[in-house]
Amino acid sequence: MSTSARRLTTGSAPPRKIYTRTIVEKAPSHNGMPCYAVWEKTEYQHELNTPPDDTSRLKWCIQIYDTSPAAGDPEYLRTVAERIHTTTWPNRDVWEHPNRIEIHGLPLPEGTFDKIRVERCIGHQKAEAMARHEARDADFLLQPLFNDYHWRGFITSTHKSFWGLPRVDFLEVEFERRTKPLRPWTEGWTEDEMEQIRELGFSICPHIHFTDGLLRFCEGISWFYESFVNEGRLTEDWSWDLCKLNCRGEYGQE
Repeated sequence: MSTSARRLTTGSAPPRKIYTRTIVEKAPSHNGMPCYAVWEKTEYQHELNTPPDDTSRLKWCIQIYDTSPAAGDPEYLRTVAERIHTTTWPNRDVWEHPNRIEIHGLPLPEGTFDKIRVERCIGHQKAEAMARHEARDADFLLQPLFNDYHWRGFITSTHKSFWGLPRVDFLEVEFERRTKPLRPWTEGWTEDEMEQIRELGFSICPHIHFTDGLLRFCEGISWFYESFVNEGRLTEDWSWDLCKLNCRGEYGQE
């Protein structure tokens, strides 16, 4: 657990020093495989160490899967989680609202084809979303995307030989395409762009590409906080977009 300090400007009042410390904690996993959440917690007194809870735990979550053969080892996965958090934090800390990452251990043999890794991780992420929805788990919320897909996950295979490198590479997977875009986004699209979106229709094929950062995953984070977190709507209405899932962990037709 690491701690850093900086001063918070409060207008004409003297700056107030705040402290941030890195929280590494076990996160829920429907099938019992190890999962760790990592995020930065703000304190106003040095060495206060207030226990994390649902009021302080960051709501916006980035789901990451480690598919290396050792990923089933909790201590190994904890080290991976801290490493990925440290490596990606400079990109993730540029938005107005903070976020946490969750690293799931999903060990697969060396040489497993990416197609199989993607299928396994998508299946796990759908099941995890359903399990947390059924448990009404707002402590470890999994929010949807706010683009033309419902979900996005990142897959890595973090062998120890790569831990010293300055970045972590991921397969970025978006899946569960929407049948129509979310209303807040339509205002910025031209009629031609809307026509292209309508022609795409519904597709179960995931969009997969290679990325070395998590910056793009924070798109929509401000709208999410303003519309749901700040308005207190996360727990008062469980029929919102996150929870419109069928028994297969897929979204119904909109």
